[in-house]
Amino acid sequence: MTTSMLTPSFDMLASEQAWNSNAEAQSPRPGVLIYSPQLLPTVQHYVREHAFRLRRYRPVLAGRRRVEGTPIGDFESFTFPSSAVGWLREFNFLLTGIDSELASFIRHHRIELIHAHFGPGGTEIISTAARLGIPLVVTFHGWDVKLGAEASARMSPYERLYRRRLPWLFRDAKKIICVSGSWRDRVLSLGCPPEKAHTNYLGVDSNFFDGVRETLRPASILYVGRLVRRKGVHTLLEALQLLRVRVPDVHLTIVGEGPEQNQLEKTAQELDLPVHFLGKRNSAEIRELLRTSTVLCAPSTTAGGEVPEALGLVVLEAQAMSVPVVATRNGGIPEAMEDGQTGLLVNEDSPSALADALARLLGNQSMNRTFGERARSFVCDRFDITRCYSALEDIYDDVMAGARTNRLSGGNLCDRASCE
Repeated sequence: MTTSMLTPSFDMLASEQAWNSNAEAQSPRPGVLIYSPQLLPTVQHYVREHAFRLRRYRPVLAGRRRVEGTPIGDFESFTFPSSAVGWLREFNFLLTGIDSELASFIRHHRIELIHAHFGPGGTEIISTAARLGIPLVVTFHGWDVKLGAEASARMSPYERLYRRRLPWLFRDAKKIICVSGSWRDRVLSLGCPPEKAHTNYLGVDSNFFDGVRETLRPASILYVGRLVRRKGVHTLLEALQLLRVRVPDVHLTIVGEGPEQNQLEKTAQELDLPVHFLGKRNSAEIRELLRTSTVLCAPSTTAGGEVPEALGLVVLEAQAMSVPVVATRNGGIPEAMEDGQTGLLVNEDSPSALADALARLLGNQSMNRTFGERARSFVCDRFDITRCYSALEDIYDDVMAGARTNRLSGGNLCDRASCE
């Protein structure tokens, strides 16, 4: 998923909200356990954002393992201890889906709904949800769909277990959340019942990404994202080589890190391209770069079997800042912009098409401003984060109502043995 380095709203929300565990324990709001296998890598900041944005539900976090990256704030959380005993418990949990201390944690916090992030997260927690009689919602984000679809003889034991449990997940999870319509189609192809699959966008904080542009750096292109092959930065460098003939003062700024960085820097140096690699930057820094950028480029590719973009959060963030976008027709990106209105879409892996589109928005200031204004309105109308999380809580309400009806009618819990 194309996204900025850190979520914008954490510092802002953290300063506004001083969470009190005792007060939360007495809260009449239904408790929702937000489960992710790891708490929390930097690139999964949207999991923390999920917890911060809930208003009608009380969030609690859980995962198998605590990792450095995204701080989780003062939320109550569960992970297995980093010890030999903890590792044995984690291994047993992976095999059985059961851990007595996790179950006690869930009961203690009066959890009424579990929301797992990623397909594997859903298959890890589904047994616990079933045994405790708690409805389960799962969000599919990206790589989890590829992992469920690709036919590879060299799967790890974890991958095989995930594939084996996936039909069970689709059968017994109450709702499957997809971060774009494109991703919903892919989840359906894995066997998810259509009536369970819902598209709910992650959304952008349009107050933080406030749409205020300043004096633009002439002919400035900004790229933000991981420096991996599927992001297509190598194609952008080829396009830049073509573009500088038409726009001599063009300049590219690259924000992000990844395994392709050394090769990309070498290519830029060999071709004598006007590129500045900034490395990792936080969201406030990215916002300031967007203020003065002429255009954002998202040249993602699926060549060689690469995973497509589920949506493209940085595309939304740029448009929220009134910055037009040039991007490829990749995964959910076409849903995140309006071609010819808020930016320009081109085919993947075409340096010439990418250069042509960039030249149009770099060379026409009036078009650039018009596209930027439309982009801001487009994001605020369809992707504002408050609206997106309100829609998610509407899904929760529907699941909770169904669970109450099921309890009144004496519904049975999942028979795990029939699915394993």
